[in-house]
Amino acid sequence: NLQLTFFLRVFNLFDHLNENSVYNDTGRAGFTTDLERDISNNAPTPVNSLEYWYKNMTHYSEPRRIETGVTFKF
Repeated sequence: NLQLTFFLRVFNLFDHLNENSVYNDTGRAGFTTDLERDISNNAPTPVNSLEYWYKNMTHYSEPRRIETGVTFKF
C-alpha cells in the first residue's frame, strides 16, 4: 500500500499589506510623525537614513507564500 499525495498551500494570495501593529502617534503602520520631528531636528544618521530607520516591516504580516509538496504514506 503506497499513497502519494500532492499539495499546494497559498498564504496571502493577493500579497496584501496587513497591518499587525501601528505607531502610537498616527495609528498607522507605515507613517509616523516622529520621522518629521527627527528630520526637522537634524538628528544624526551614522549608518542608515531616518526613513529607513522608521520603515519597520515587522508591523505587517508576512508577504505571499506558496508551498508545494508531496506526501508519501506507506
